Amino acid sequence: MLKNFKFKFILMLFFFFTIIKPSYPNNFEEVSACAGVVMADGALELSKKKNVENFEVAFEIAIKAFYGEGLSQKKSGKDVANAEKIMMSSFENILNLDGSDEAYNEIIRCYRMTSYKLIEKSEIIRKNSNMIYSYVSNYSKKFKKMILGQ
Repeated sequence: MLKNFKFKFILMLFFFFTIIKPSYPNNFEEVSACAGVVMADGALELSKKKNVENFEVAFEIAIKAFYGEGLSQKKSGKDVANAEKIMMSSFENILNLDGSDEAYNEIIRCYRMTSYKLIEKSEIIRKNSNMIYSYVSNYSKKFKKMILGQ
């Protein structure tokens, strides 16, 4: 009986992960918006709780998802500039909605989507890891100083 249950469970997981994939957009703008939301959540952790580690992890997740999607297809400079504006607009929007149910739901949705993008675009992220790490390192320091008012 237990072996039969394990077999059915494994079969169900296989079915779920191979046939029924989570549906997340491949739209660069949507990924950019969620990257801004995740960054804002990290910024709130830093400003309210002085939690540097959560800020750094959120920032890294956001930037890797942004670049993973952005580097997956050729983008024009205009597309990248537009995506960066969207990211910063979402960042500001979450800061303004802090503590609301709307912000909470959007943060959860965006963590799910960016986490999925990290998995989906892992090869692209790995191939460009030096460039991405450089960006994460340089800009997380700048954001940290700005948030903490230093």
